[in-house]
Amino acid sequence: AVLGKTLPSTDNTLYVNPQGTRAYVCSGSYLYTYSMDGTKIAQKTITLSGQPAFDDQGNLYSIATEDSSDYYLYQFKADGTAKQLKYVQSYSVVFWANSRINVNDFSTLYQYSSAGTQVGKFTLPDSSIKAGCQGDGTAIYVVSSSKLYKLTSTGVKTEGDCDFCFACIHNCPQKAIQFQSLPDDPLLARGEVN
Repeated sequence: AVLGKTLPSTDNTLYVNPQGTRAYVCSGSYLYTYSMDGTKIAQKTITLSGQPAFDDQGNLYSIATEDSSDYYLYQFKADGTAKQLKYVQSYSVVFWANSRINVNDFSTLYQYSSAGTQVGKFTLPDSSIKAGCQGDGTAIYVVSSSKLYKLTSTGVKTEGDCDFCFACIHNCPQKAIQFQSLPDDPLLARGEVN
């Protein structure tokens, strides 16, 4: 029960936003949104996939499907409204980091604001993003097929030798990174800029 209210069935999954203002109850192919006094705010026919995430406004984000064939990143707002944000794979991962909702689609990490608009995009060539987290709050850590990447406000960092994938250059939102032109080096003869 949510503060003494009877829930739809005994087979429920309960998610409470970090602010403690909303309870989201998954019951079969339904998602119910409740206030903490037990008032039902919304009901939507939808099936969630994977672990959801919350933003700083108390909204829930999850990979979900309405028809068991097409999966999307959904935003379920605390006011009961739902917004379909992006077509993704059923196994995509969604997480909150650096004041943004992040969702992967193969080698690309898409970022969304609490308003539900896309605000960033990072691509790690020849990689498949497997998971991500906020880490220390100053960066996003992404596990790809074979490496751990740290996406920071100053670029993409990884341990070990540079693969010359140029992900740091192509994903810098400030367009501030470039490799120096080295005429004697075949990889950097012309330099690389974004």
